[in-house]
Amino acid sequence: MTQAGFFDFSKRQDKLLKTRNFLEQLNQVVAWERSRVRARVEHIFGHISTAMNGCYVRTIGSARAKTKIGLENLAYNFSRYSFLMRSAKAKTVSA
Repeated sequence: MTQAGFFDFSKRQDKLLKTRNFLEQLNQVVAWERSRVRARVEHIFGHISTAMNGCYVRTIGSARAKTKIGLENLAYNFSRYSFLMRSAKAKTVSA
């Protein structure tokens, strides 16, 4: 066909399909990573906003807002740590 002035697009199409498949797989991996992080962050935010009543940041200034959010995160970490210690203690007692 190249002798008649036509170009053989099959090689180009194969290359494009391989590239497209690679990009689709890469997008799946990236989406999986994002969903893992997003699920974890939303779980923590949900606990802070429901169990700890920490939904609104009503402060003036970014320094006070950062301090308030930091203290909420610290309180969440303390509650999470105490939960993990209780569950580990329960496992050692029952075993």
